[in-house]
Amino acid sequence: SPVSRSKRSRSRSRSPSMSEGSSGSEGGGRSEEERVAREQRRREKEWQKMHETPDERRKRRLEKKARKAAKKQEEKEELFGYSNESNPFGDANLTERFVWKKKDERLRAKGVDPEKRTKHQEKMRQEELRREIEKVKRAREQRELEEQRWEEERARLAREADVMNMADWEKVEEEFHLAQAKKGSEIRVR
Repeated sequence: SPVSRSKRSRSRSRSPSMSEGSSGSEGGGRSEEERVAREQRRREKEWQKMHETPDERRKRRLEKKARKAAKKQEEKEELFGYSNESNPFGDANLTERFVWKKKDERLRAKGVDPEKRTKHQEKMRQEELRREIEKVKRAREQRELEEQRWEEERARLAREADVMNMADWEKVEEEFHLAQAKKGSEIRVR
C-alpha cells in the first residue's frame, strides 16, 4: 500500500542518520558488527510487521501489552518491596491503585470529573508518591541504623559495668580471703 511504502522510505532514510548520531554520542563504544546486527534485526522486525495478518498483529500487540503490564507490576513490587501475594498486610490488591469512592462522589456532585486527570497530573502524583515512599524508606533505614548504634552502646556499657562489677567482686573476694587468713592465724595462735 502507499502508506506502508512511505513509512518504509521514511524509516530507511532516517535510520542511517540515527545510527550515526547514536554511535557518535556513545564515542564509538559499540562495534560496527553490533550496529549492523541491530540494524538487521530492526529490518527483519519491520518486514514481519508489514507481512503479518490482522490476527497476528492483534496477538503481537496483546503480547506486548501483557509484557508491559507485567513489567509495570514488577516495578511496583520492587518499589514497595511487597507483592499482592506476599505482604504483611494480607492485602490481595496492594499494588492496585486505590480509588477513594466517597471523594469521587463528592467531586462529581460539585461537577468535577475525577476521571479527567491529565496524564501529566497523574504522573506527577505518582512521582510524589514515589518520593514519599523513598523518604519513608530512608527514614526507616536511618532509624534502624540508630537503633543498632544504641544497642551497641548499651552492650558496651553493660560490658563495662560487668568489668567494674567483676573488679568489685574480686576486691570483696580478696578481702574475704584476707579476713579468713587472719582468722585462721588467730585461731592457730591461741
